[in-house]
Amino acid sequence: MPEPILHVQDLKKYFPVERSLIDRLLGKSRLYVKAVDDVSFEVYENEIFGIVGESGCGKSTLGRLIIGLIRPTSGSIIYRSSLLKRTVDIAKLREKELRVLRRELQIIFQDPYSALNPKMKIGDFIGHPLEIHGIAKGEEKRELVMKIMEKVGLVPPEEYYDRYPRELSGGQRQRVVIARALILNPRLIVADEPTSNLDVSIQARIIALLLRLRDEMKLTYIFITHSIALAQNICNRIAVMYLGKIVELGDSQAIIDEPLHPYTRLLMSSVIDPDTCKLPRVREVSEPPSPIGEIKGCRFASRCPEKLDICLKEEPPLVEVYLGHYVRCWHYVRR
Repeated sequence: MPEPILHVQDLKKYFPVERSLIDRLLGKSRLYVKAVDDVSFEVYENEIFGIVGESGCGKSTLGRLIIGLIRPTSGSIIYRSSLLKRTVDIAKLREKELRVLRRELQIIFQDPYSALNPKMKIGDFIGHPLEIHGIAKGEEKRELVMKIMEKVGLVPPEEYYDRYPRELSGGQRQRVVIARALILNPRLIVADEPTSNLDVSIQARIIALLLRLRDEMKLTYIFITHSIALAQNICNRIAVMYLGKIVELGDSQAIIDEPLHPYTRLLMSSVIDPDTCKLPRVREVSEPPSPIGEIKGCRFASRCPEKLDICLKEEPPLVEVYLGHYVRCWHYVRR
């Protein structure tokens, strides 16, 4: 196997829960939301690595940790930087070094409208990173912005350069956000549900654009989505997250053909059957437990139809069942 471009090891992010005045007076211990809890994986150059899970599982927090938008509670994010010409731990970088590294690491946010400055013209928004990093300004900046606008399908670019976000459609705004992420010619892009707020027809065009740009610019994607069907179609490997932990990890086709974890099978059961165009019959399941505080045993046990006695007492480790296919489930742990 080639050397990974990114190696996430034992990554944790705990957010403190605000205590009431009474709790503080009584000296009660502070509780934490374990948004990301002991997550490890590797990403290889030019691959599309998918992170899949329902809302609140911690996948967006994980994406923000990877590019240094927020700092982890513990763990490491080892990245092979071509710009710094060395391997660095993003979790421990000083702000000055992290700012330089942002030329290589970019993010495409879920909601393009909230990511855009409503008072900023499109051309200025896309080209702003060029000025921040001292790469170009003036007419040189305008030329670079025009080129990237053409690359993402905002043509003719002259027609869009001086517009404001409110004058664009949802698909056009998403293309602007993609152009902003690409203007610095990055290596690794975290795409945080980049199509979830778009119509189905526009979603397909944006996905096709991202795939084309990956090939043309030799990009590596970490693709975050709640749709396991979408991840199957575009990702090389998939990590399934549930309440802050990876519960299954492996080649995308292997996971789709033989999902091992009950939660992965639950996600699969929500996908429309393309042969019949009918919604599958999904067995009713309970709501996930609260992410606040300690969760005893397996995190999926309260919703799992296959739980064992040990599932309610001890958390299972992540074990390799087949080559490169990992699962966190007691049914596959040798005891």
